[in-house]
Amino acid sequence: MKHISDDIAVMYLGQIIEQAPAEELFKQPKHPYTQFLLDAIPTADPTKKKNKRRIKGELPSPVNPPEGCRFQSRCPFVQTDCANHIELTPVSGTPAHQVACHFSEESSLQWRTINA
Repeated sequence: MKHISDDIAVMYLGQIIEQAPAEELFKQPKHPYTQFLLDAIPTADPTKKKNKRRIKGELPSPVNPPEGCRFQSRCPFVQTDCANHIELTPVSGTPAHQVACHFSEESSLQWRTINA
């Protein structure tokens, strides 16, 4: 996707949770679900170990998704505010990068940066 797309939108249960230029999304993913997705990308070098985190918890019903962030039942950073309505919001300093997460600007939630 990174090499054939200008912009990428990441969806979870039918809702866009992050949207950004491809290079920006791969370098600085802001939503925890996006971070999990990028962790799942296989590496071409079998000797290179990758710290893969696994999504835990049950997938919510797509027919009756939770209010607020749809990823909240599986998010390792979930807090009370996650049950509140959230819209795509521009990331500070990068208006083309938008994320639907109340805590996307908090560095404690950003467990990884990809050097692409």
